[in-house]
Amino acid sequence: MAKLGGPRREKLRAEVLRLLKLGLSGREVQRELKTSDKMVRSVISEHPNEIPKIEHSGRRRDHVRDSQVVELLRKGVHFAEAARRLGVSSWTVRQVLIKHGGVFPTSTDRSALRLSLCEREEISRCLVDEWSLRQIATYLNRAPSTISREVSANGGRANYRAWAAERRCAKQASRPKQAKLVRFPELREEVERRLQAKHSPRQIALCLMDEFDNPNMHLSHEAIYQSLYVQGRGALRRELTKCLRTGRAMRKPQRREKSFGRIRDMVLISERPQEIEDRAVPGHWEGDLIVGPYGRSAIATLVERSTRYVMLAKIDNSRQRPFALLLSSL
Repeated sequence: MAKLGGPRREKLRAEVLRLLKLGLSGREVQRELKTSDKMVRSVISEHPNEIPKIEHSGRRRDHVRDSQVVELLRKGVHFAEAARRLGVSSWTVRQVLIKHGGVFPTSTDRSALRLSLCEREEISRCLVDEWSLRQIATYLNRAPSTISREVSANGGRANYRAWAAERRCAKQASRPKQAKLVRFPELREEVERRLQAKHSPRQIALCLMDEFDNPNMHLSHEAIYQSLYVQGRGALRRELTKCLRTGRAMRKPQRREKSFGRIRDMVLISERPQEIEDRAVPGHWEGDLIVGPYGRSAIATLVERSTRYVMLAKIDNSRQRPFALLLSSL
């Protein structure tokens, strides 16, 4: 390990101290920063009162439920901060994430789109009073097709019972269910063979659709990912994650919303007042930013809309100062 000196060494010591204050153990800090054990011990000895002590009484996760950890991580809290709030080490928090394969279980709260027990009771009473399905749908503010499917799936008009429909709904929604790869061994063998051949889960899903007419041999790529990363499903071996092209042991969150290229608090040109659009009243300015190659330089422009007076300001680094702050200083 290269010997550090001067400012770099002090910066590393400050980072070691910061992680120790967040509740990480010495070994975790050593692993995180790739530093020596001697360095970590030196920082601990110099700041004994600033570093919290971690209690080691039996299994430290006994008093922490996985749901508490999952709830914090869902909110975007860092491992170290979640560990500090729960009074455990960050490695304990990381173990919970590894257990779920980076895929957090969804909430079990019933959606408002689903019929409730009270609504099923109303349906039962209305059927006794010989209401039509469309009348019941209007009364409950539901789609007629929803009421029709509910009644047809639970015995029809003559045999519909609210408690039986609710019990059937709860049984169908119960989790976990046996995975398709567990129920059909030939499908599991085919998927494992293709994974070992370095096929991606999406490729496997498409090939199964093309090569097999039997629906029992069809599977989505997401089901393959879930079976690999969530070991509680008991379908595919964890070792097969090494056959994936990324080789990840945990699922990487897929952020579908693109956040780049947006301006904070942006006001659209279409929202301009009419007096600004007509250029009749002086004193209204229009700003713009011209960025050079690789963002190394930029020019801020201000144009007075009535007189067309132009002001330019050179910026050495477009990220050095917020654009709005720069314009206010011109």
